[in-house]
Amino acid sequence: MSVVVRSGASGVAGREVTIVTQTTNTSSIVVSGDVTSTNLFIGEEYNFTFTFSQQFLQDSDASGNKISIKEGRLQIRSWTINYNDTGFFTTLVQPLARSSSTTTFTGTIIGTGLLGTVNLEDGDYSFAVQTENESLVVTISNNSHLPSNFINASWNGYYVSPSARI
Repeated sequence: MSVVVRSGASGVAGREVTIVTQTTNTSSIVVSGDVTSTNLFIGEEYNFTFTFSQQFLQDSDASGNKISIKEGRLQIRSWTINYNDTGFFTTLVQPLARSSSTTTFTGTIIGTGLLGTVNLEDGDYSFAVQTENESLVVTISNNSHLPSNFINASWNGYYVSPSARI
């Protein structure tokens, strides 16, 4: 279990409260310090993981339906995740037959937030990919008590067609 101070509470929002003891049969948790006037979140710890689907360019056919373009080469250069009220997450880029790379967002952005507090930020987080779309797995995860709220994701790349489309 984990105990965390809620936003708008009398403590520092997102701060983890130390658990002294906990019992499973009586469902009781004892924490250190006086938190009687503090709003808390109490919950079970878990790992959040999301793996993006394979990315393709799309075009419209004659009747306006979207179709994926699977011929040619799509090289994805970078990936951008738009987030809101987020304090932590990691990204994992796994290219086929190459070493994977991990980056971490901690909510601490230069020029914002206060030292010694939990920073929940809004914005865009970009990271390098440099891999062909067909040999790529991109995953985001969060194993901390801090929130992660994702709005959307986009990528930047280039496409080379093997032939002209008719």
